[in-house]
Amino acid sequence: MLRFALVKKKLLSSVRHLSTSLDNPAIFQTQAFLNGNWQSTEETFPLINPSTQEEIARIANCGVGEYNNAINFAQQSFKIHRETSPRERSQILYNIYDLIQEHKKDLARLITLENGKPIKDSLGEIEYSASYFRWFAEEAPRIYGNIIPSSGSSKKQIFTIRQPLGVVGILTPWNFPSAMIARKLAPCIATGNSCVIKPAHETPLSALAFGWLVEQAGLAAGLCNILPTTYTSVTGEYICSHDLIRKVTFTGSTAVGKVLMGQCLKDSKVIKKISME
Repeated sequence: MLRFALVKKKLLSSVRHLSTSLDNPAIFQTQAFLNGNWQSTEETFPLINPSTQEEIARIANCGVGEYNNAINFAQQSFKIHRETSPRERSQILYNIYDLIQEHKKDLARLITLENGKPIKDSLGEIEYSASYFRWFAEEAPRIYGNIIPSSGSSKKQIFTIRQPLGVVGILTPWNFPSAMIARKLAPCIATGNSCVIKPAHETPLSALAFGWLVEQAGLAAGLCNILPTTYTSVTGEYICSHDLIRKVTFTGSTAVGKVLMGQCLKDSKVIKKISME
């Protein structure tokens, strides 16, 4: 029993140390990232360290009002920046990749702090996250259209091009708090869309770190908005029902995915594209 107590004491001490040992404290954000600004809210919620059950920080708790503002900002920014060249998008994605590599130890510490993963696993997830930005940085300039033979005449051909959709609603889980955002945010940027991200309330630090990353990488304000919340069902339904949201992408349980798909079909006047994992 004594040996167990000593080991536990060392573990608790090391976990507490993570919150104060970041090489760049600016990565540790607790406010919502809205239209390129860090915004506080009237209400906050406690973020709990799963290893110690201690409070890490108070996090901005966004409601429907903040989500409505974020969606409108994302739409405005999309209209302005939708014509950004593929090469410009590619460079921003490379910038994010480089920033992740530069700060990967801090980003991994955030995962361990809020998620409870061993630091080795967290570092692996950060490398995994970074790979998405490099992949889509390489793919961004290669979003080709198609030339299709006309069924009505051998002298005619149909030329198709790919165009961005608009505002994308991104809903992610707690178990891979960095990678699941990366795999959705990177293609969103690559294809010229804007987004509103609703991260799991258990792991907001990793999500908000992406706000700092895209800010440093030069992404235009409003193209990426990150809103932590404990009002999971209400804000999820709001994203699915909002007519300015043109696509919803979700990773999580089958049961919740079915609910979100139903809300997209029932509550919105527009036909949304959906990606469900």
